[in-house]
Amino acid sequence: MILFLMIVIILIILAYLTSGKINQKSDSRTLRTSKNVQEVANLLKQMSGELRANVNKIEDDPFGKFGASKDLAIMLSGEERGLSRDVWAIHVYVTATANGCDVELIALGEGLSAGYSGTYYRGRIKLSSSKKRRDKIANRF
Repeated sequence: MILFLMIVIILIILAYLTSGKINQKSDSRTLRTSKNVQEVANLLKQMSGELRANVNKIEDDPFGKFGASKDLAIMLSGEERGLSRDVWAIHVYVTATANGCDVELIALGEGLSAGYSGTYYRGRIKLSSSKKRRDKIANRF
């Protein structure tokens, strides 16, 4: 009986730790560049090819309606190579300034088994993989 209760408690704790939004993570990095929006877009297009990334436009940013609008808002994502089902994802927001652009790169991630059932992604979004690719992009500016 005690063993059964211990197993139930462990399963409840695991379900809590692996449930969607409590494990969502992100890591943001903002860069300032002298490039204009078109030059940044061209660089991102080149990088998406090198990283074998899917590119999706972020069309509806509810927070953008209340603050400054972004000149370019996209999400780059891709699958880990090898046997892993994990994926990486980065949100990119570009805002034109007087001297160039501000580029915000947000690496996304989820914890443990979040994302495996019924989501757009086939695996979980791995923060460490997202940060690795974000930093590759940042190093090109």
